Amino acid sequence: MTLRRAHEAMRPAADEGHTDPLARAARIRQASEEYRTARQAHGDATRAARNVLRRDLTALEV
Repeated sequence: MTLRRAHEAMRPAADEGHTDPLARAARIRQASEEYRTARQAHGDATRAARNVLRRDLTALEV
């Protein structure tokens, strides 16, 4: 869910009507960083879940 929210925040950041191009660029960078961070966390959680599943399946093998 966090990944989705971060991704959805990127478009409005790019579309916002800032009079100052530097403020717009800063907002886009911030949204991009939030997206990158959320993507990393999602990847970490997926890898951890996969490792637990593999461990559990290995424990079932007799």
